[in-house]
Amino acid sequence: MASESSPCLTSNPMADAFSNYADYLNHLNDKRERVVKASRDITVNSKKVIFQVHRVSRICRGCNFCRTGSLLKLAEINAALLPLSGSSVEPFQINVLDYIPGLADLTGELMRLAMGRICDRELEYAKKICRFVQDTRIPSYPY
Repeated sequence: MASESSPCLTSNPMADAFSNYADYLNHLNDKRERVVKASRDITVNSKKVIFQVHRVSRICRGCNFCRTGSLLKLAEINAALLPLSGSSVEPFQINVLDYIPGLADLTGELMRLAMGRICDRELEYAKKICRFVQDTRIPSYPY
């Protein structure tokens, strides 16, 4: 009895081409998924950095108020951040669009601090905070 190849075991050019194309598409999808994941990781880390910059900016302004009773100007914050830039192409700076909302955050924090001082019966310090917040205006000096 002569052995004939089974149709299932023979090489089918159409199936081979389909298999090659499927492998190519799977490889392409894997690459795309790695790029998408890397992009998401970059976005998450960027948001973390932005959050920390806002936090550092708010802390700097809050500490400056507690020490001097005055508001840090945008130029002063950027001068303090300059050493953190390292050897990057662009220096690490805060723009006015970050400064103004940070100023709003600071006034909210100061009002909470004033309420705490009132609860501790430190009324003069609370009045000082209140006057400072009332006098806080968007600076009219060049940024």
